[in-house]
Amino acid sequence: MIDIDRARTVFLDHYNPMLDASRPFGDVTLPGRETSHLMPVTDLVWIKHLLGDLDLTEAQRDAWSARINRDQEADTGLFRYPPGTDHVDEHATWQCVGALSMLGRQPAHRLACLSPLLAADGFGEWCDAYDPTTSHHRFMLAVIAGASQPPSAEWRAAFCDWYDARQDDQTGFPFGAPESRSLSRAFLLTTMRLVLGGSVPRADRIVQTALAFQNDWGGMTASDLPGYMEMDAAFLVHRLAPLADVRSVDVDGCLERIGEFLEAVLADAQRRAQLLDSPHRALAVCGTLSVLWRHFGQGGSGERSFPWAELQHYRAPL
Repeated sequence: MIDIDRARTVFLDHYNPMLDASRPFGDVTLPGRETSHLMPVTDLVWIKHLLGDLDLTEAQRDAWSARINRDQEADTGLFRYPPGTDHVDEHATWQCVGALSMLGRQPAHRLACLSPLLAADGFGEWCDAYDPTTSHHRFMLAVIAGASQPPSAEWRAAFCDWYDARQDDQTGFPFGAPESRSLSRAFLLTTMRLVLGGSVPRADRIVQTALAFQNDWGGMTASDLPGYMEMDAAFLVHRLAPLADVRSVDVDGCLERIGEFLEAVLADAQRRAQLLDSPHRALAVCGTLSVLWRHFGQGGSGERSFPWAELQHYRAPL
């Protein structure tokens, strides 16, 4: 089983010097880049939160938050990535709201862009306007809406009805599970179903479908580097197993193999460097470590927070 505290040290030893050198604090510029980018700026907040290393002064929190809020659009409230970023601005908004919450701060402007989502049927209308097989990042705004209202019983029921109607009977995944991207879609929507509805239909099928993605080296895709698919599958398997008729040996075995995959990557200098060169991918690995921490009870330091499943990290002024 992976030594989680040792893995934690690998990430902190790499990113903390980068953060300490930033001026103003939090305005992180990656090696080889001329300017900072909102994604790694927020990635490091999430990484340090997940690893229990977000012990900052109030001045540092203010400076880091000011850097994040610099990229918020005043009239819509959307946070915007620079042109050419391979993630949509809805992803930026989710990421920034979460990072600001972890810093104990809020967006500078209200999120007026969420107004269409506040009605009970707003979530369904918003999500059905996009192709779910390519646009799951856009669903993230609905999580902020759900966390921030707080949602009424009517809103929660409407969301649960929407989810249940789109859940595939065979796989348990919303919209089915034809390819690995569906893991992220299932993770996002099923996590929201858990925190808003308290339960998930067909939990056993979701777990079995997630287990079936795993390959010989413990990953969930053909890549030799871990990322979000491993984190998404690890959480679904860990969190839903108690609700499902699934053998604990299968669940433990899946998570152990994911841990072995992470350990092999961190032990390989070339792959470790590739991983650390991408803070956003590293963030996913730290999220996976958090799940393994929770499941196996290993590790004596740091947080066991898993913010994707904690609505308090998505409350924002609407």
